[in-house]
Amino acid sequence: MEAQKKAPTEVSALTNQDNSLNITLCSGFGQYHSAKNKRNPKPYVSVTLDQIEDMAAAPQSVAKDSAQWAIFSNLASRDVVEQRKNGEFYALWADIDEPQGRTLKETFSLAQGVMPFDMLGYTSRSATEEKQKGRFVIPLAHPVSGRDFEILQKILNDKLESAGITPDRKTETANQICYLPNKGEFYDYELDPFSGSLSVDDWGEELHAELQAIEAAERERNERMEQSLKRARERLQTDLKSPIDAWKAEYRATDLLDKYGGKVKGERACSPLSESGNYQMQVKDDGKLLSHHGSDMEAGLGKLTESGKARIIDAFDLFTYFENGNDQNAALKAAGELFTSENGQSITKHNQCQYMAQQAQELAAVEWDFTGENKTDELALPDVKDVDVTEPPGLAGDICRLMKQKARRNRPELYPLAALHVMALAGIDRRSEYVEKLNLLTLAIAPTAAGKEAAQNVAKGLARGIGCSRLLHGDSGSFKDMIYNLVEGDGASLYLVDEIHSFLGAMKNPNAATYETKMEREILVMSETNLYTFRGMEKRQLLQGFKKDIDDLETKLDKLPEDDTQERDKLQRALEKAKLRYDYIVNGWPDPFFSLMGHSVPERLDSFLTAGNVDNGFLGRTIVVRCPETRSKLDRSKRNVMGDASLQQHIEYQLGAIQGQRQVISVTPEAEDFLDACVDWYDEDEQRNHAVVGGIYARAPEQLFKVASILGLDGGKITLEHARYAHALVQQSIEDIRFLLHKAYAESGSATELDVIAHATQTILRNCKGAGITHSRLKQMVRKPRAWQELEKKDPKRKRFDELVDSMLQDGTITLDKQGQKRRYKTA
Repeated sequence: MEAQKKAPTEVSALTNQDNSLNITLCSGFGQYHSAKNKRNPKPYVSVTLDQIEDMAAAPQSVAKDSAQWAIFSNLASRDVVEQRKNGEFYALWADIDEPQGRTLKETFSLAQGVMPFDMLGYTSRSATEEKQKGRFVIPLAHPVSGRDFEILQKILNDKLESAGITPDRKTETANQICYLPNKGEFYDYELDPFSGSLSVDDWGEELHAELQAIEAAERERNERMEQSLKRARERLQTDLKSPIDAWKAEYRATDLLDKYGGKVKGERACSPLSESGNYQMQVKDDGKLLSHHGSDMEAGLGKLTESGKARIIDAFDLFTYFENGNDQNAALKAAGELFTSENGQSITKHNQCQYMAQQAQELAAVEWDFTGENKTDELALPDVKDVDVTEPPGLAGDICRLMKQKARRNRPELYPLAALHVMALAGIDRRSEYVEKLNLLTLAIAPTAAGKEAAQNVAKGLARGIGCSRLLHGDSGSFKDMIYNLVEGDGASLYLVDEIHSFLGAMKNPNAATYETKMEREILVMSETNLYTFRGMEKRQLLQGFKKDIDDLETKLDKLPEDDTQERDKLQRALEKAKLRYDYIVNGWPDPFFSLMGHSVPERLDSFLTAGNVDNGFLGRTIVVRCPETRSKLDRSKRNVMGDASLQQHIEYQLGAIQGQRQVISVTPEAEDFLDACVDWYDEDEQRNHAVVGGIYARAPEQLFKVASILGLDGGKITLEHARYAHALVQQSIEDIRFLLHKAYAESGSATELDVIAHATQTILRNCKGAGITHSRLKQMVRKPRAWQELEKKDPKRKRFDELVDSMLQDGTITLDKQGQKRRYKTA
């Protein structure tokens, strides 16, 4: 109990009581009246105990959602933490929802037997003559703190229970609102103003007992917290290196909840942020908290559940929110610095050292060969240097041409991926002699404002033209969303995701919600499996909906007149479709089509290409295009609307023809021999078991066959031209992945000076292709990485960039093209 003022004299007590009755208290109207309400914030109003007494004699008569309430504190706030810390309370109160057949007068009389103090009683809005629910208000002789108020409320409720009255215990929370007199179907009130106000001294023994219990609980909690910290520090010596894992493994969420102002009662709890004071948290078996508090939802405390209707909160979530402003990076740093070993090394520093050592071990032995040349004597990789990957053959080339015509800034490297996606969408039900499904996963990386939208817009327009718009999705918030999209698309979905780094980041973040991290697995399963089987929860939910659809359709058919054949045929088709979906959900969906076309910028997506994402199989199943870091000039010419429309109509006609065919895509003997030669090279031990990109090489044949098969949709047969282009595109993807892996290595602390220079050389070669690049722009690119800047700091007078460029000019790797005063470097 916080220190109380010395008991005043009789005269001063009466004066204090008169003053207390006129102290303005926090008040509002309706459950949602709050200054912090995000949708409709309202300033609080005030009310006095004197005015409440007047209201009892002349009550309001309004619906509960408009009724006035009070918190018996002079602090205008519904925040429980603020009330406990800064509130001064002038009255206690009780809420009696179960009068047990007694009248208000009888219940009031029983209460007076254990609480012989000034007291006001009145029935609640929902009271009836048969069930006279009510509330009691007991003024205090002196104001008390919010913490002391909660202790006194518990004592009050204990005394009521001892008298055979059942109170609602939610009044034991400092911010619980008390609805004021409000006349309903039945109303009555009682008043005793002559017994004297309640003083804390009146309940001295009870207070002492409660304080002892609180102090004992706090000691126990502090001991547990100290032991938790000790054990978490010990984990630094084991394999558990994550500050989050250490924190969650050793701290109990319920201990921290109590520390930050929440309440725990058995398996239920109340959030520190709750304005209602209701116990809307469930303590789960694993120690986490399942919160249905709207305040937790609005504040973003913890993680959203799959249903989107609650929050899962663990110990680290509480630490992050209440001590680090809900900034997880700050919380990670704080926790990492808190947990230290005996020699004083923090988890953060320890992990940094471990990471650098691991990177060195994984990457130091890798030979970064960016030439793409074969180093195996027995086999040679088929040469496709004459193939321009920005100009695919046949229908795919026509689609790329349409994208170029509609682009304001040309970005031709992106167009083939979009063209392949559109063709695959048209050939959803087709297969080739090599692959069962034609779905693709692609990632394209290009600078912002470089023209990515042309590929996206044309792809969407063509999909609409061939009746496939319903299969397109811009993003997905969870694996469950993916499942529903698949079902609603009759087993097919194509995701066109701009700024895909956010999508991928959620999947890879170890602290993301479960429904986000499961998306990666769902992508891999849907894109690879020949029979997609549903989890029990999703299956039950989906079956329930389709069972209702089937019943409704059968009922409509039964009621339909026999002669209405047109409507009957329509309903019969819908019924057959619903039954087919039902069967697929029960027994598995055959050959689902899942494709993903993602775009982002180098600053966001380059870092996703790591050795870890090679190992987990995602990058091995993905075709990657890393565009040069330059932008083309803006095309300011007038659009050839008629020409664009004519070309689009031609393309849609060709795509429609693909949709109308069902035969297996065959392969010509020349194309088969070429593809076999490519696979032989990929399957050599040097590629298949490469230290870093072995997973990419191992899955290269699969990508090769898919691209060739999609191109073969145009004509129903894979030709040598199709096979050579597919090989060129897959080779370009592998080179781009290797470049980005080397970029990550060059930026690591394990890279040598030669590694940094090697990466700079590749940056120059990649960006000097085509029209070339100016000296100033090339210099900016090479000097941008931190590792290069560190090299320059070692010897500021040395002109490393000029040395590198001069050496590449001398050996003929690049050339300098001079046109008047313009100078551009180009690849030889």
